[in-house]
Amino acid sequence: MHFTHRLLPLLTALFLLSGTAMYAQETSKFTDKLWYGGGVNLGISGSNGFNQFGLGISPMVGYKIGEMFSVGPRVALNYTHIRVRLFNNEIATANPLSWSAGVFGRAKIIRTIFAHVEYELEEQALAFISGNDLVIQRQQRNNTYIGAGYNSGGIWASEIMLLYNVTPVVTDLRSPFVVRFGFTYKF
Repeated sequence: MHFTHRLLPLLTALFLLSGTAMYAQETSKFTDKLWYGGGVNLGISGSNGFNQFGLGISPMVGYKIGEMFSVGPRVALNYTHIRVRLFNNEIATANPLSWSAGVFGRAKIIRTIFAHVEYELEEQALAFISGNDLVIQRQQRNNTYIGAGYNSGGIWASEIMLLYNVTPVVTDLRSPFVVRFGFTYKF
């Protein structure tokens, strides 16, 4: 009886350690299938007293399903600084944030060429002058992109994509074509 009291804590500890080791092994298998990517954007423009500076990031994580396919989330956050001369010669500024979040799927066609589809919910800050005021209006929209890209290959790689928005807003003046540059790790 005294032997079983000493053996029970030892068996319990071994059971818990083996469960932890199995969980760590499964977690390792999961993380081995992950790849990471994203981009940074920078934009500067100015015309007729309207100046704009933009900076943003767009990280993404992909989960590999076999050798060819991967799926995952993508988010983007964009900061814009706007400075404009109003009709009464006053200077107005604004610093709106825009964001988007979505899910994507990719298929490697060959080692460096891939197809990309993505659904995204976007909230964009639009600036315009109304009378003697700088007005920021927020617009939400759904985007569905299809396209293809080139990845330079290797553990650390650069990529470029050309996407087409198949659900553009009719009143939007932006082009339905989107070009993205970015970097990936383990794609």
